[in-house]
Amino acid sequence: MSNQHHFFNFSDKEVMTPHIKEMNGMFFRIHPVVDENSPGEKQSKEESISRGGDTANSTAVPFSDLIAEFSEEEQDVLYHRVRKTPGSDTFRLWLDQERIPSALFAMMIGKGGAGKKAIEDETKARIIFPDNRSQEQTKPIEIFSYDEVQLIVCRRRLLQSAQNARFKIPFTHFLCFPASSQSVHQSFQTFRNEVTKKCGGSRGFSPDLFQNYSKLHLTIGTLALFSQYEYGLAADGLTECFADGLWRELNEGPLHCRLKGLEIMNDDPSEVDVLYAKIEDPTGRLQQIADSVYEWFMEAEPRFLQDKFDHVDNVKLHVTLLNSRFRKGEEISEEEVESVGGKSRSRKTFDATDILKHFGDYDFGTVHIKEIHVSQRFSSDSNGFYKATRKLVLDAEFFRSSETSSEQQQPFVHESYSDEPTCALDENLSEQ
Repeated sequence: MSNQHHFFNFSDKEVMTPHIKEMNGMFFRIHPVVDENSPGEKQSKEESISRGGDTANSTAVPFSDLIAEFSEEEQDVLYHRVRKTPGSDTFRLWLDQERIPSALFAMMIGKGGAGKKAIEDETKARIIFPDNRSQEQTKPIEIFSYDEVQLIVCRRRLLQSAQNARFKIPFTHFLCFPASSQSVHQSFQTFRNEVTKKCGGSRGFSPDLFQNYSKLHLTIGTLALFSQYEYGLAADGLTECFADGLWRELNEGPLHCRLKGLEIMNDDPSEVDVLYAKIEDPTGRLQQIADSVYEWFMEAEPRFLQDKFDHVDNVKLHVTLLNSRFRKGEEISEEEVESVGGKSRSRKTFDATDILKHFGDYDFGTVHIKEIHVSQRFSSDSNGFYKATRKLVLDAEFFRSSETSSEQQQPFVHESYSDEPTCALDENLSEQ
């Protein structure tokens, strides 16, 4: 027993992810050991390749087996981006191409550094988060380890951590069709006045529950975008949807829909949070476009979407008219109410029984849908609508000409203002 070595301070994860060392073209698992006979049980300088420290009894692991579980993309990172540190035994990897937004760093690091430490302990790698104060990060995350294979495992965990962080931060933007029609705006204001006059005594009702008429829109989905690079990806996604053939839905003429009839988000009309106008889309083209755009983001850029309705066949097209979140003291965007990723909060409902009874078939008129916006929440443009990070003009002629033209064109209107992503919920900001 006096000459026996034992493992110290070793968790199950450490046993499963030891340091790997190359010897004559073969790769071996290396475990640190401590000599019980040494004073204070200090760590021995020796290294054991097997539990008995006998190289002859060690298990050689071919490099191909170690990386067999890696995806093609991860293997590409391993072979082309991992670098050996000059004058050192360590390997390094900079996550510059991953473009993890600095807005997510704090949540990835965790309280007291717990999140960062958990990944480091699991992967035996060390992580350096740059101190980037602005939303647009200037330096990437850096990770280093004595084992290049563990760098890839660490990278994978960091990407997972970044995605988890996205769902803990309220979304910043949303995809929508603006319901911008002068006749609809006038109808909505008439509706507001009549409802206030006839149903003003209903429990929980207040005029401040109404949406701002200039911000009426049909939501396609909510997004978490944290940099100009991600704004560009969202815009590219919309263009790709239409370039792939969706533009042919525009070939049949202008897109129109009618806002007619009222509905609620729950089953009890006496306990309502959201009352909305139903959409009549006789050709089904608007629904097809909304579903196709949402589907594209689900498949190509799922990290951006915060309301993953993969259990629903179609996007629920509607226009929010009244929302208990607009009640003074509780003002936040209706988009968060519709977002599965948003945090639920206590709210005071209102009784919509009389509103549905007297105005259930209210006709707000027809809207000509001309654009899709990537809108920034908690914002107002000069026309009263939300500021648009990007606007996609629904122009069939543009996409038709793009199919036959070799020149790269963009059907986007880029706004000139400087927009900063909203990463924290400000309860003092009103959507009105």
